[in-house]
Amino acid sequence: MSNLSLKYFSIIVLLFTQQLQSTQEGHYFQPAAKMHAALAAHTATVLQDGNVLVVGGLGKLFFLPVAVNQAQIYDVKTNQWRVVKGKLNRGRLNHASILLPDGKVLVVGGIAQDRSSLSSVELFDPKTETFELIGNMVGKRNKPCLNLLANGSVFISGDMRDCEIFEKTDGGYQLRRIKSTTYSFHKDHATVTLKDGAVLLIGGRTTRMERFDPVTETFSRCDARCDSVIDDQAAVLLYDGRVFIAGGQMVYTMASVNRTWLYDPTHDALLPGPDLTIQQGDRAIPGAADIVAVDLFESHPQHQGKYILLCGGEYDPGKSSQPNTKKEKDTNLKFAKVYDAVENKFYDVGPMLKVRDEFQAVLLPPEKNQSRVFIMGGSGQTDNLQSTCEIFSWKPNFSFD
Repeated sequence: MSNLSLKYFSIIVLLFTQQLQSTQEGHYFQPAAKMHAALAAHTATVLQDGNVLVVGGLGKLFFLPVAVNQAQIYDVKTNQWRVVKGKLNRGRLNHASILLPDGKVLVVGGIAQDRSSLSSVELFDPKTETFELIGNMVGKRNKPCLNLLANGSVFISGDMRDCEIFEKTDGGYQLRRIKSTTYSFHKDHATVTLKDGAVLLIGGRTTRMERFDPVTETFSRCDARCDSVIDDQAAVLLYDGRVFIAGGQMVYTMASVNRTWLYDPTHDALLPGPDLTIQQGDRAIPGAADIVAVDLFESHPQHQGKYILLCGGEYDPGKSSQPNTKKEKDTNLKFAKVYDAVENKFYDVGPMLKVRDEFQAVLLPPEKNQSRVFIMGGSGQTDNLQSTCEIFSWKPNFSFD
């Protein structure tokens, strides 16, 4: 082949490759309206009207850290925020929230202004925009996990072996302690509601995994177990009933990991998934914890659990093996990847517009045949609190109809 022919061939290959990338990518990040206050460690819940409720979090008042007692709502149609009328009965961060079948939002536990863990539970009513204090759990829970059960009640776990149920009664609502307890102590753990309605509790200061049966309200140990004591992992249910688990932090060394796992509940087997390969600028990042995972097609019957967005979090290098060595600083991350569960591989779709740790991301209603994820706040590279928000859009090669 002559040099001229080789040159034209190279140009054709380059043009074809560029066209292929643009066809495959079909994704982008764009800025959204800023929140009224910079926040981290808050919660975000999509309401029945598609708007997003942000509750509490770590904020600043006169440059001092504060457990926020306010809530704000993002209007997806107008791209505007507004502060709700009511306030939390207790300012809190590191709490959990979940949408109930009646449209109200349950807010559970967390950390108070004095850094003590909270046992209180509140209920937000979108119609009146007020918070009602429901009562107290059997104990205090920092970073609890909430799972909506088939009967509309909520399973609450974390920070102790005791778990409980939040449920609606004829006279209102109640918290009820489950008589049986978990086999292991789960803290900073992950939970996933399986296809059969059971709840899988994953690690969190233990290598154990176990199942909660909501019918008998009993726990059973899984034979499969994590090969290391890891917490702060991300976990999400896949289309075929398996559970995808990503990243986390080694409890004893404090080092973040770049590993993923696939748990098969049918065979009670935990197998390795593809490693996370994270690049931030010109630096290879060896691991990530506190990753946020969002099912891009959670409400799509044919594609639910097939494409999972993973983004943000932090890389902690862990303790140095050398004595008297100063610990390397943690690195907050802006990476974003989509895990293709069918092909068992990652697509690099990042980076996000901002570095984010301790942030929130929720799936918005689809628009123009695009999946959209709303990303809010968090800690920046120097742990500065952020009010910035962004939207990740991904256009699939199929219709939502």
